[in-house]
Amino acid sequence: MPSHHHGWIVDTSIKCDRQRLAGCLKISLEVVLVALRDDRRLLNDPEGLLSGNYDVGKSATADSHASACPSYPDSFSVERFIEVIETGAVWEERVADCQ
Repeated sequence: MPSHHHGWIVDTSIKCDRQRLAGCLKISLEVVLVALRDDRRLLNDPEGLLSGNYDVGKSATADSHASACPSYPDSFSVERFIEVIETGAVWEERVADCQ
């Protein structure tokens, strides 16, 4: 049975992230971990810190790991994980099909 292989260069540096080097996508380990945990909000102004919209009064008990628009709405799958990495969806604040 034929198999499909993906070649990625996973590095601890963010230098050259999302570029192709010798045909392989170069991504940082941080992006891989964020994609696996479905925590892409951490890559886009977490908690509104950069935009100045941080709410000091926000409840500390709120689930800070919940994603308003998950990368894996139908549960995690390797196929979707590869798609999230390959398309750069981990960097998007909203997925196109998320309402």
